[in-house]
Amino acid sequence: MLILTLIQNVALLIALTAGFEVFMARFRRGTLIYQLLVGLLFGGVAVVSMMTPFRWSEGIIFDGRSIIICVSGMFGGPLAALISTLMAGSYRMWLGGVGAPVGVAVIAEAALVGVGSYYLRQRLGRAYRGWELWGIGLLVHVIMVALFLLLPNGTAVVRQVGVVTLVLYPPALMLVCLLFQDQEAHVQSSWLLRESEERYRTLVEQASDGIFVVDAQRNVVDVNPSGCAMLGYSREELCQRNLNELIYAEDLPGTEQHFAAMQQGKTVRMEHRLVHRDGSLVAVEVSGRKLPDGRLQGIVRDVGERRRAQAALAAREKLLNKILDILPVGLWLADRQGRLVRSNPEGRRIWGAEPLVGREEYGVFRARRLPSGEEVAADDWALVHTINEGATVLGEMLEIDAFDGQKRAILNYCAPVLDEEGKVEAAVIVNLDITALRKAEEEKERLSAQLLQAQKMESIGRLAGGVAHDFNNWLAVILGRVEKVLPRLSPQDAIYNDLMEIRKAAERAANLTRQLLAFARQQTAQPRLLDLNTTISNMLTMLRRLIGEDIELIWRPGDGLWAVEMDPSQVDQVLANLLVNARDAINGVGQVVIETRNVVCDARYQTADVSFIPGEYVLLTVSDTGSGMDEQVQSHLFEPFFTTKEVGKGTGLGLATVYGIVRQNGGWIHVYSEPEKGTTFHIYLPRASGQAAKEEEEGLHPALAERPGGSETVLLVEDELPLLEMAADTLSELGYVVLTANSPGDALRLVQGEDSAIDLLITDVIMPGMNGRELAEQLRALQPQMRCLFMSGYTADIIANHGMLEEGVSFIQKPFTLDGLASSVRRALEAGRQGQ
Repeated sequence: MLILTLIQNVALLIALTAGFEVFMARFRRGTLIYQLLVGLLFGGVAVVSMMTPFRWSEGIIFDGRSIIICVSGMFGGPLAALISTLMAGSYRMWLGGVGAPVGVAVIAEAALVGVGSYYLRQRLGRAYRGWELWGIGLLVHVIMVALFLLLPNGTAVVRQVGVVTLVLYPPALMLVCLLFQDQEAHVQSSWLLRESEERYRTLVEQASDGIFVVDAQRNVVDVNPSGCAMLGYSREELCQRNLNELIYAEDLPGTEQHFAAMQQGKTVRMEHRLVHRDGSLVAVEVSGRKLPDGRLQGIVRDVGERRRAQAALAAREKLLNKILDILPVGLWLADRQGRLVRSNPEGRRIWGAEPLVGREEYGVFRARRLPSGEEVAADDWALVHTINEGATVLGEMLEIDAFDGQKRAILNYCAPVLDEEGKVEAAVIVNLDITALRKAEEEKERLSAQLLQAQKMESIGRLAGGVAHDFNNWLAVILGRVEKVLPRLSPQDAIYNDLMEIRKAAERAANLTRQLLAFARQQTAQPRLLDLNTTISNMLTMLRRLIGEDIELIWRPGDGLWAVEMDPSQVDQVLANLLVNARDAINGVGQVVIETRNVVCDARYQTADVSFIPGEYVLLTVSDTGSGMDEQVQSHLFEPFFTTKEVGKGTGLGLATVYGIVRQNGGWIHVYSEPEKGTTFHIYLPRASGQAAKEEEEGLHPALAERPGGSETVLLVEDELPLLEMAADTLSELGYVVLTANSPGDALRLVQGEDSAIDLLITDVIMPGMNGRELAEQLRALQPQMRCLFMSGYTADIIANHGMLEEGVSFIQKPFTLDGLASSVRRALEAGRQGQ
């Protein structure tokens, strides 16, 4: 009977597995609802099993509750075990009898063993093996048999049912648990598969790439939303199409080999174009593979945007490269290790090459800091400090030795490129070539110095001219008065020799003023067309006597020399002064070379003199082998009264006179000299139009035995009263009718009130209120037949163009002698008669 009861309960347990599988299939294991339902299910089955038990005696029954309650705890957990225990225990107490307490105890111990097995299985992380389940069943039922001893006649009960219980009940529990474990594993696999499918579906649905699944004939069987959006179709519309219809016709042949490879189980990548619903083309990249069920899956990515981004990036890169290529500054890039990795064309031009090197090779760069000239060491470059310290270097001025052999001046800039953490990840070096700028600055400074020198010389010239003009007036008075007294004395008179010495001193002073006027370019000159070769050849004998026998004079005339327009006496002055200086510079035996040649000067010559005008010039060169000069001496060379000679051996006006004569004639001078290497003067005289007339020897005018006089009417105008009185007395003594005026205004008023004709106007050139030329023009309106004789200490440009007299104008240079005044007046009057 016990065996039949056991079989009945086992059958009930097997039937229980069907319900258990239903719960597991619908509810996740371990959830609250799962435990509640499992507890109720197993508790209900336990109650049913107690409805048809094996009755040992009144109040003592046997059934399969121990197996059911243990299994509920083992597979349902503590909550399920508690529910099933309460249900079964309550029912057993309701049944009553002497065995009710022991029956409840059996339910409780089976639940405890089941819950313990539940936690042990979690700790093991695996299902129980068969022998382990048999052992659990043996433990439950050993305890149960032991509890039987608490029954009335417990020993007899144990003897009758104990062996059967221990033999049959543990295997029964093992079989039930194995069945439950198989069900649990099957349901768990179903859950995992379901979760996997859900995850896969979620991934597919949410993927940003299009996912297409096609069958062996390439019919679309599934597609995700991204694939639909990519082509503008709904899922239903795409699932009615063949993939060949969606691939652009021109690209379709190229996909065949890829589909063939996919059919062979290979994963392929390909790019082609799909046709959008609106007819536009979509460039895609496809990763395709074969699914286990034989279908083909393709993950399709729209690469149009990427390609557009790549094209935009390439365009920006191209633009950046163009900017780098046309930048007017040198640009170098270095990585975080200080390795030079890139440069632009200007950077390569500045350095003459592109040495893309690391820090250990910085020694290939050679440079010096400006203006100190300190050599830049390999470990002291700005780039080293930028890489090591993150320093920014601005406007470092360097002179570099470029790899093309050139020296260049640059401004060097170096700045770090920092990452998000503020660490140096690269460096940018900028080089600005300032070589031309520095040369221009140096040239500007040099031209400024020349301009200042020219302005200084011009100022000194104006001062010298003004002093000489006033000085000449007084010298004229001195000479005039001396000459007026001398004829009245005999050489034996006590004061005769004193007057002669006064006359000599005045003549020397007059010579000095002539030199000052020459420097100031205010000396009166009478230019004519000259052949310098002829003029200089006629002077060679005199020049050789001037420099002495120990110095060799070499004359090298140029062929086909152009004519110059110049006063011959000025050529004499220039050469005489230059050769005297050459003689004094040569200690003992030496050599002086005079050369002439034609030169055409372009704008490059302007660096030598700011007053230079490009054109054709005749070059006169005078070189010596003397002691030479340093730059300090050369900077003062043409200043009046500057001399390096001992006191009493030079006036300092020789080269000043040369400078004035050359500038007066529109030329310029360049001097080259070095200490102990001699000196060379290059004198550039502008070419004159026309052919130089052949020079003829001129005889000297014989001295007049007497001062020529006359009876004509002479108007004398002079603002210096002593000179006016002296000249008026002299002319009156010579028989002339002399009218005097101390200013141009007095002269005009005098002539307007004079009825008789005035034969000659003698007037100073520079006077307050009106110059002599303007006065002459106004007086000629009243006295058309009147002739003019101009006199001046200097002429400026009133009656001459840069000091050169106009043709037909009579002039007498102050200071003049009485003989000179008498002769000049007579010649002016005679010239007037011949003109009439």
